[in-house]
Amino acid sequence: MAATTIVNPSTLAFTTAGFRLWGSAISTAIAAVGWTQTADTGQVNWTTVTAPGANVTTVYEVWKMADSLQATDPCFIRINYMIASSGGPRMQITVGTNSDGAGAITSAANTGVSVSAASEVFNVNTTPLPAAVAHNSYVNGDTSSLVLLLHPLANGLITSGGLFVIERRRNVDGTPAAGGFQALWHPSTTTQLNLQTIYTNNLYAQPAVATGVGGPCYTGRASANATAIAVRANAVPLFPCFTGSYPEFGAPSKWLLGAYASDILVGTTFTATHFGGTQTFFACGAWNTCTTTSQFSSSASGFLSPCVRID
Repeated sequence: MAATTIVNPSTLAFTTAGFRLWGSAISTAIAAVGWTQTADTGQVNWTTVTAPGANVTTVYEVWKMADSLQATDPCFIRINYMIASSGGPRMQITVGTNSDGAGAITSAANTGVSVSAASEVFNVNTTPLPAAVAHNSYVNGDTSSLVLLLHPLANGLITSGGLFVIERRRNVDGTPAAGGFQALWHPSTTTQLNLQTIYTNNLYAQPAVATGVGGPCYTGRASANATAIAVRANAVPLFPCFTGSYPEFGAPSKWLLGAYASDILVGTTFTATHFGGTQTFFACGAWNTCTTTSQFSSSASGFLSPCVRID
């Protein structure tokens, strides 16, 4: 399944019509990826919904993975489609292993999972979205993973955008592995990238959410400045983002790579061979106070931009 590219208007006014346009396009793209919307009551009807008040969380959908592992390693998410204080779009996502049938994410029996908080994925800080450039959003994934890259570089100044990636732990050949999944999000309101690995086999305590320099990407070179460059002999190194955390790392993500921000500039699209195929990636960086870099590493080992697969 190829990624869905949502061509957003350069100004997206959040009247009821604009809110429906924004949310329904994302919802349709998630369905196209192959996820299943649950039968939880109270979910949004994009034909009849009216624009909610600022920061209201009552407009939501509940989705679950639709692969063969879902029965034994369940993964559920709740997406809150919101309007920010600024009047622009906002999104929060909660992750867990079950739902209560009425929109609340819970833990399935015997999974040992602590349900995540409503994680901030996207909170635009201008209203309406700036008109400097038209901008696309990308929805990618498959029945065992989901990628939301929303409004990157919406105004050309890297002050707006949001990233959410969830996927199962990986085998070394790239196929989904049993035992848990990883959620990663990078909101527009901070330079921090957040990560949580959720194990579904009840063997391990759930790691706390890691932020900023506690992120998942392992690098081979330390750097103490925001113009980090790792090019050697005209080769640009890319670094894997692992799909687990202590005590089981898992194999690299199918959807994420890391690159030094001065090697591949924020907003650049490039191709790389990953898991045996040529894939297209978008270098995201951070969108708020950090203008060219994002701390996307497991320790203070450099300034890496998250690069997200968009093909």
